[in-house]
Amino acid sequence: MTLYYSDPAAIALNPNSPQFYYFLGSTQQQTDLASAKAGHEKSLAVNPNFKPAKQV
Repeated sequence: MTLYYSDPAAIALNPNSPQFYYFLGSTQQQTDLASAKAGHEKSLAVNPNFKPAKQV
């Protein structure tokens, strides 16, 4: 399931889903920290109460 959520094309289908941005950021943590941080921040911008992104 994470692969689907980490696909940037999936974000286009539902741009208001914090999960998409969170999982996209999480998949980038090993290779691109700036993009990972941006994904987690976007997740919180969409839903400030999204707990997984708050814990990063």
